[in-house]
Amino acid sequence: MEQLEEPSTAELLERIVQLEKQATSFRQHQAACFKQHQLDIEYLKAELLDLGKAFRSHVTHTSDDFKYLCQHIADIHDRLVPLVHKLFPESAKTYRQIDEILEGGSKSRGEKGSS
Repeated sequence: MEQLEEPSTAELLERIVQLEKQATSFRQHQAACFKQHQLDIEYLKAELLDLGKAFRSHVTHTSDDFKYLCQHIADIHDRLVPLVHKLFPESAKTYRQIDEILEGGSKSRGEKGSS
């Protein structure tokens, strides 16, 4: 087997210089990547805040629309009930009977569930 020559001091120093250059380049690359990641994180945080605001606004508008719709239905009900009672005088009695049936049904279901 051949014996390998040991590197000279100059060759060793050259290797050390090359390794230091590589390490410096690597650190610079890491720093640049870290800075870019920080910028990406800030951008995503801003996007998330904007989406949160848009979501809250959408929920608020949907809630307002729902309240308006419920009020509109209540207004229609308030206008129709007197007309229904006028056209169908027995309707109040019928509504009471329906309420009694519904209440009785829920009571009997409650009794069955508790036994």
